[in-house]
Amino acid sequence: MIPLCDACLSKNVLCVYPVPGSERGMVVYLCVGCGLVQSISDTHTQTKTRLVRASSGADWGNLRIGKSLRFASLRPILESEIPWEQIKSVLDIGSSRGDFISWIQKTYPSITLVGVEPDAHVIGTYATLPRVTVYTKRFEQCDFGTKKFDLIYLCHTLEHMDSIRTAMIKMYDLLGEGGLVFLEVPNIAVITDPDVVEEFFIDKHNFHFHPD
Repeated sequence: MIPLCDACLSKNVLCVYPVPGSERGMVVYLCVGCGLVQSISDTHTQTKTRLVRASSGADWGNLRIGKSLRFASLRPILESEIPWEQIKSVLDIGSSRGDFISWIQKTYPSITLVGVEPDAHVIGTYATLPRVTVYTKRFEQCDFGTKKFDLIYLCHTLEHMDSIRTAMIKMYDLLGEGGLVFLEVPNIAVITDPDVVEEFFIDKHNFHFHPD
């Protein structure tokens, strides 16, 4: 069955790449209308084991170090572009090892922080910091009640969502008046780099983005 585009709900999608070695049987589809690229499992199942592999294939992705590495590059942008004097509450979706939350808690101690991290193995001690709450479940499953946030932060998280359309609608509803979203995702343009040797369309990623 041909899937719908998750973003624009178009039926005009093309099968462009069955991912070799995918444990989930991932097949990559391209939406002709809006250009969204999404991976869909032909088995509709998640892998049951969390195996950490340093391979170059589709099974790579459980090392969980990417967010920490990216924060070093994102920090100068955050410092210069976010009006921190207006920020009172922050939601970090995919808080991982807590680099972003720990930095805010130290730099802007009056801000209230909420993290979402379903992998309890990586949370560590930041969940016990003052004014920090952490949900150990997927964002799609979290109930934030009437909470509103001045800033929502996602670093390499949106590509893991079950539905980006549903996730973006939920984020919009969680934003307070004048709220901001800081979003970074992997750039699919990397597949044109002849020096890249690893599989880009890994089993952990359901969606793939280009700046356009």
